[in-house]
Amino acid sequence: MKLLTTISILFYTSQILSVAQEGSESAAEASVTGSASQPVLNAPDTSDSNPIVSIVRLGVPINSALQISLSSVVTLAQSSADLTDFNTAIGSVAKGNDIDSISTALQAGLTVENAVNVVENDRDLASVVAAISAGLSFDDAVAQIDSGSTLEELTALASYSSLFELTTNSDLITSINAVISSKADSYSADNLQIALTEAVKTAEVLLTDQVIVDSIPSAISSEVFTTGSGYNYELVRLLVEYGAIGEKGSTLASSLLGTDYDAFTGTGSLTAASSTSDYLSYLSTLTGSATFGDIDSASSILDVPMSNIYLSAGSNITLGASDTSSEISVSSTLTSSGGLDSLRKVLVVGAAKDLTVLGDVKFTNESNKAEDNALVVGAADNVMISNANLSYDGANLGIGSGDQTSDSMWLVNTTINAGGNLAVGSLGTLNITSAEFLVGQANQATSDPDNVYLYANDLIQANGLSFSGANLDDIYMEAITLNLSNIAFPSNSDVMLRSRDGSLHFDTYSSPVVGGVNMTNVTHGSTVLALDHFDGISGHHDSSILLPNGTPAVKIRKQY
Repeated sequence: MKLLTTISILFYTSQILSVAQEGSESAAEASVTGSASQPVLNAPDTSDSNPIVSIVRLGVPINSALQISLSSVVTLAQSSADLTDFNTAIGSVAKGNDIDSISTALQAGLTVENAVNVVENDRDLASVVAAISAGLSFDDAVAQIDSGSTLEELTALASYSSLFELTTNSDLITSINAVISSKADSYSADNLQIALTEAVKTAEVLLTDQVIVDSIPSAISSEVFTTGSGYNYELVRLLVEYGAIGEKGSTLASSLLGTDYDAFTGTGSLTAASSTSDYLSYLSTLTGSATFGDIDSASSILDVPMSNIYLSAGSNITLGASDTSSEISVSSTLTSSGGLDSLRKVLVVGAAKDLTVLGDVKFTNESNKAEDNALVVGAADNVMISNANLSYDGANLGIGSGDQTSDSMWLVNTTINAGGNLAVGSLGTLNITSAEFLVGQANQATSDPDNVYLYANDLIQANGLSFSGANLDDIYMEAITLNLSNIAFPSNSDVMLRSRDGSLHFDTYSSPVVGGVNMTNVTHGSTVLALDHFDGISGHHDSSILLPNGTPAVKIRKQY
């Protein structure tokens, strides 16, 4: 018990000194005769009673030990939770580090381990303390300092420490720090505190993990991002720092707001845009180049008031439970438009990170089957629907992923069922295996023709996919590369396959031609498509198989 021995030595040494000063006996005499009030274990003139000797016995070179102040050893002993902590500090001193500096760090509230870390790495103690006061962990504080944050910046962080009481989300805390560090000089202290406080309250709701089996989290209008007293700017910054809108989403935010955004004015809004159509010019920022043509972009279908777009969000979202059927109503949000375009609505169930579907998940809209609304299920990172099914009986269904990698979206051993049209999009790769897409199931007898739209920035990789729907019309696929195997297009479907080059290749699934449309055992109706079914040139191929109206059933085109 070296630690206890050392502490005892220090304690008795201080007692002996007190006796020597207060009584008539010398310290040596007191050690021999003892005391009725305090027994003495060792004489102070023996080597065992010397704290420096005790420290040397723990491994500190004599020259270093002679430089150690008694008060520092006392502080160290009192701060050490166990012998390991004490020996960690002593070992640091043995390597030449100053125990008085370690003692100062301990008095500032650091643990022995962290105090040693500061001293051994020659870190500025004041900066570490300021960063910890701002709500950072020791590791995050060190990371901030190592990345170049100054004491002034870290002290500014500490003045906003009350913000960290609003959340327990460590990623969000890191995001708050990043916002404060980068924007503190653009605001008065009061304005930034107000804006961030409101933003953090909303972000905490948006960025909490959600498991949804019977009802969605309360949906908020997208107006929270586009109106308000300026905190919307900070909310977007927090979402960007958190990674909640993906890498491309962050680029889009910078495009909309500028790299530095606008300074808080107290009455400002994120943008003057009031409709989804106002954002179409930014679509190519997300996709790299793909956007709507002039005719399509003018369609009223793409003009939905921002006040009619609702978000039900979470950090990671799980829909349903394994081997279970889940029914989730959205009828209270996606109400009837009454035929008015201005009342059409969109509900987004969106994850800041990943979204996973388990079991058999059915979204229902008991009161509104008209195709005047859309349900969008998506994630800023990955979407996984494997050995699970997803349906919406109300109207149009969208599935989206903001991840840019090959794992962006997986639809495996699944049936996707939409009451109206179905749209699936990925900013990376769309992976499909053994899937069936059904459309137009809400109003099969009376609905307009229903369509399937599949888009990926890089690659659509599909092996085993079929389509059905009484009123199925268009099937549209677009990516830099389409790699299709065992795909069954219905005989009544008008198929558009668009790739970067619009070139056509067969039996190449195992080694697809990048930039082309690759087909292996792809059928239209009962016909297995082959090269001799197509005419034209690279970038513009039409099939000799025709629809009843005389137009080519399958068309191959290059991207715009």
